[in-house]
Amino acid sequence: MSFVPLQVLSSYSLLSSPIKINDLVTAAKNRGYQAMALTDNNTMYGTVEFYQACIKNEVKPLVGLTIWLDSATGIDNQFALVLLAKNVKGYHHLMQISSAKMTNNEQKQKFIFDDIQDMLGGLIVIVPSQRSEMTELLERGLSGDAVQLLEQYQQFADSKALYLGINLKQTNIMRQTLIQIAEKHEIGCLPLPNVEYLDSEDHFATQVLKDIATGEVINHPEILAKDLGNNWLKPSDVFEKEYLDAGYEGLLKQLDDVVEQINMEIPFAQPQLPEFQTPNAETSTQYLEDLCHQQLEQSENAQNVEYQQRLERELDIIQSMGFADYFLIIHDVVQFAHQNHILTGPGRGSAAGSLVAYLLGITSVDPIEYGLLFERFLNPERAQMPDIDLDIPDDKRELILKYVHDKYGHQHVGQIITFGTLAAKQAIRDVARVFGEMPNKINQISALIPSELNITLERALAKSTRLQEFVRTSERNRFMFETAQRLEGLPRHFSTHAAGIVLSQQNLIETTPVQDGNEGMLMSQYSKNYVERVGLLKMDFLGLRNLSLMANILEQVHQIKPNFDIEKIDLNDAKTLQLFQRGDTSGVFQFESAGIRNVLRKVKPDRFGLVVA
Repeated sequence: MSFVPLQVLSSYSLLSSPIKINDLVTAAKNRGYQAMALTDNNTMYGTVEFYQACIKNEVKPLVGLTIWLDSATGIDNQFALVLLAKNVKGYHHLMQISSAKMTNNEQKQKFIFDDIQDMLGGLIVIVPSQRSEMTELLERGLSGDAVQLLEQYQQFADSKALYLGINLKQTNIMRQTLIQIAEKHEIGCLPLPNVEYLDSEDHFATQVLKDIATGEVINHPEILAKDLGNNWLKPSDVFEKEYLDAGYEGLLKQLDDVVEQINMEIPFAQPQLPEFQTPNAETSTQYLEDLCHQQLEQSENAQNVEYQQRLERELDIIQSMGFADYFLIIHDVVQFAHQNHILTGPGRGSAAGSLVAYLLGITSVDPIEYGLLFERFLNPERAQMPDIDLDIPDDKRELILKYVHDKYGHQHVGQIITFGTLAAKQAIRDVARVFGEMPNKINQISALIPSELNITLERALAKSTRLQEFVRTSERNRFMFETAQRLEGLPRHFSTHAAGIVLSQQNLIETTPVQDGNEGMLMSQYSKNYVERVGLLKMDFLGLRNLSLMANILEQVHQIKPNFDIEKIDLNDAKTLQLFQRGDTSGVFQFESAGIRNVLRKVKPDRFGLVVA
């Protein structure tokens, strides 16, 4: 086995590293690595992406975490432990540890080793060579406290799973001290270089990232940029030679043993749906059939053979694919909305092809009348989850979320994380601030970037002659622009996905690491691209401002005509109903029904880009 760095950060250690996951794995393969670790700070945002990229590139993935703990010995600082999953048990413990850390924020309590000591099973535990509490104690001359702390680690870690990290940047005295302590306590030592960026010249960009996070200013960026860093992903044989030349052949042998014993696969699975609690203890399949037959019998198509046959065929497919609970969950949410006078959309996408969805009130489009195909929505030849998006007024979305959260439980419902990135304007603004530019100058520089959706700095430079002139004006400006380009597209912060939530039969923490979200809910650390892959049901509740406007209109219409039903509008009652475009952005509605026109004027729809004539 070739050398493997065991402490590696990616750009998911927000504003700490510029390494993108795919770039990391590609570089690892090209530089001779047969295995690669990922140990981001406190979180597991990139874990699934990293794991899949490694498998694709035939690189053994070592899934880990750098957990930052408050001092247990009274030092006012935080210190790191590096954890690697040996097996699935260890992977689950990593998720629990990360979740415990990231849901501790609201309590603002210290997070110490005692909080994770019972979750170390299945993990390799490495005391890092830098920024560890043990080395801090040794540097302060408190060797007794350092040994006592090590013994506490040893008490809770798996047998032969605790190691001390050795970094060649440490003093020789410190390295020898650590090796002596390890030998005395019969634990191993491992080579542990830090990897924060891919190439030595990325040192400056990494420092700018860190200064964006802390608000620091670099006084002489041009001088600092000339320094080459040491925390880069050197070729495997270079790392190996450095430790061999320093006389640490035994550490390399122990490294081989550790990598060899790691045998971990992320347990991918089909989403495990929460069980819908039916009345009278019916099965979900039987209850779904009863609901649909009841609705069909009450409709004008009760005796229509085509509807009967279509319903039976859809129910058979839903049952065979195990999705009865899914339809009942969606139906229950829609029913709650309607019972609480919350307007929902008519349905979107392929879900409109389902007669079951139509009968349950999930959609309001009759698929048989309009010749819509069920197979586009759900097909037994494609083993994939159905996808029904619910449109709800944006001012009622929180109420819907609270209902789902309360019904299925705090540990079973969560929001989905998403990441805001350093887009063109944000990147140049942040870099300019770190370079020491004043706020008015930063605004001027930002204004040079055309206000265009998804514009990149490269495209902005090609389009804007003013930006070209700015870059040509001085070497400092060119350097500032190139640094912003280097950081462009990296994740800057996390936020909540605007529509998606996840549900799980098990506690979320069994499937995904979590952290505190909004509205008192948990939030998955895995983004929307990966939550279903690990076995979570993803649902989209889309909060639409247009529906809020329509609900406001209907509320006032009902004051004039209490029995008015928007689903039964007879367009012949209106003299005209026209919709045409004004420019590219605003629609103009003309209603010649005096009552409707007056209501529309009252709710001031022009605020929403609409004008009432």
